[in-house]
Amino acid sequence: MKALFLDCCDILQNKNGLSRLQLVSDYVGIRARHLIGVGGPDFPVLGFSLVVPSRAMALHLYREIILSQVYAFSCASLNPLIIDCGSNVGMSVLFFKRLFPKAHIIAVEPDPETFGVLQRNISQNGLADVVLHNKAIADRDGTTSFYMNPGNPGDLGMSTIGQGHLPKELVVPAVRLSKLIGKERVDFLKLDIEGSETGVVDELAESGTLLFVDQMVIEYHHHIAGRREALSHILAVLVQNGFGYQLRGPDANFRERESFQVVWIYAYSKGA
Repeated sequence: MKALFLDCCDILQNKNGLSRLQLVSDYVGIRARHLIGVGGPDFPVLGFSLVVPSRAMALHLYREIILSQVYAFSCASLNPLIIDCGSNVGMSVLFFKRLFPKAHIIAVEPDPETFGVLQRNISQNGLADVVLHNKAIADRDGTTSFYMNPGNPGDLGMSTIGQGHLPKELVVPAVRLSKLIGKERVDFLKLDIEGSETGVVDELAESGTLLFVDQMVIEYHHHIAGRREALSHILAVLVQNGFGYQLRGPDANFRERESFQVVWIYAYSKGA
């Protein structure tokens, strides 16, 4: 009941011009299918149709991306450039396209199976100005190891970091984010790359490309696979490059030492 109450609060607090009636309709449909355990892989999302491999995943993504609107942003441009790193099956792409129908989006997803679902979702919804890359975002070009669950596209724990629950290792193409950005002005950057964010932010700063980004949300994975704390380092890099920031974290695991947490960093260029 607590989750239902919080979901309803998120709907009522929507401030981004999305129809509350649409949000309620989508949410009730997705939640009902999750509880009852029936229905195919196509889910209604903001007037689009989204293929999601499982009902549990559909509900999780809808809550995180659509209801909480953690990736919502505002800008003066009607056709902003958005770079979506870690697009998964495309829920975030649909969200951005509903906020900014004329947006130019670069969407990056490393897992081949998940990328196939992402391609289908972009195609079946007739979305224009969306460029897809089946690559991992890294601090260097070439290839990198990628760990996943075979036959489970969209698994939210897939990562370039080896973990016990990810039994299969692939070698996938890797690209520097600075190479994708080049000299383009980026209105919004979404960075959800499951533990690789520290090295990528460092490379952006070292290459000078971070200065081309106006706003971003970084999903920081605290203590992923037992890795050392890096939040203070990322924040210091942002401040050194002229960014302000706000933080959003989970309620869970607050007092559990060295436990895994996700912290969202909203960073904005003070010069933009």
